[in-house]
Amino acid sequence: MITHFPLLAARPHDINHLEALVEDFHGIAPADKGFIALQLQQQLAQEQGVNVVTHRKKNMKTALYPASLVKTCARWRKLIETVGSHRTERFGVNRIRVHDLWHFQHRLIRKVLAHTVAVFLNLKLGRQPLDLDGLVASC
Repeated sequence: MITHFPLLAARPHDINHLEALVEDFHGIAPADKGFIALQLQQQLAQEQGVNVVTHRKKNMKTALYPASLVKTCARWRKLIETVGSHRTERFGVNRIRVHDLWHFQHRLIRKVLAHTVAVFLNLKLGRQPLDLDGLVASC
């Protein structure tokens, strides 16, 4: 289920958007290596209670989080990337052709609504959703 999808500029580096992405969020946020910034990650953990968990780069000496948590977040990220690819392949998000931001936002909202309806219908048909708690328990 898509619960949050901020629209951010594609040009700046990912780390420049980290604070906007975790605004009003508390807990664990799985992220890719583009969001590695140890000082900013520590600051967000202390001030907002957001733990941005990323894989280590090869040249990093210390790990910020235990390996089991990093592995669990990697599984979460795989699920998130799968939903993202569904939006791209099935809903054609990468082919939205518009001339202004307003129309882009509303077409994107309709696609997210269609995804939500598909999830709802699958639940009504008795199909079980992917269980994140099961992923955490299996680690």
